[in-house]
Amino acid sequence: MSLVKSTQTQIRLYAHPEDHVSHRVRLVLAHKKISHELKLITSEDERLEEISDINPYNKLPLMIDRDLVLFENRVMIDYVEERYRAIQLMPIDPIQRARLRQLAWRLETDWLRLADTLLSHAEDLSESERSKARSELSSTLITAAPLFSQNAYFFSDHFSLCDAILLPVLWRMPEMGIRLPLEHARPVYRYMKQHFESDIFKESIKEE
Repeated sequence: MSLVKSTQTQIRLYAHPEDHVSHRVRLVLAHKKISHELKLITSEDERLEEISDINPYNKLPLMIDRDLVLFENRVMIDYVEERYRAIQLMPIDPIQRARLRQLAWRLETDWLRLADTLLSHAEDLSESERSKARSELSSTLITAAPLFSQNAYFFSDHFSLCDAILLPVLWRMPEMGIRLPLEHARPVYRYMKQHFESDIFKESIKEE
C-alpha cells in the first residue's frame, strides 16, 4: 500500500527514536513550530513494512508532504526552511548563511563522524577502537568548550542548524560512554542544560 497521498494536509515524518539524525529533523520541526504527524519506527520489520516501497535506501528519517517524498535529512531541513519562513533557522544574509553552512559541514565532518561511529556502528568495532573514538570525541569537545560560552547558541544568538546538529549528539553522550570532566567542559554542560530544559527540545523527544 502506498503511503503517499495527495490529500495529506500536513507533513508526515518517519523517524527512529534513538537516531540522532532523525532527532535533528524533529528538533528543526519543533523549533519552527511546524505541525506534523510523527511515526516512530523501532524495528527492522516495521521499517521494511512502512517505508521500503517508497525509500530506495530504506533509511530513516523519511519525510512526506503531500506527493513529495524526501529521504535525506539536509534536503528535509532545506525544504522546511524554504517553505515555512515565519521562524528562520538560517540567517537571511547570504554571507552569514554561507558561514553557518560551512560551520555545520565542519561539525558533521569532524565531530559527527566519531559520534556516528559510536552510535551506529559500535557493534562493528573492537573495544580498543570504541575507546579510541570516545577519547577522540571527548578531546574534541573539551578543546572546543570555550566556543560554547561565546553566545547563547553555538556561534549564534539564535537557534540555528548547528544547534540542531549538536544537541541530539550531546544528548546521547551517556549512550556513547562519554563523560566530560566538569572542570574542563563547564561551558558544554551549561549549553546542554540550557537547551535540554527548553520546550523546543522537550517537544523533539516526545514519543507519541
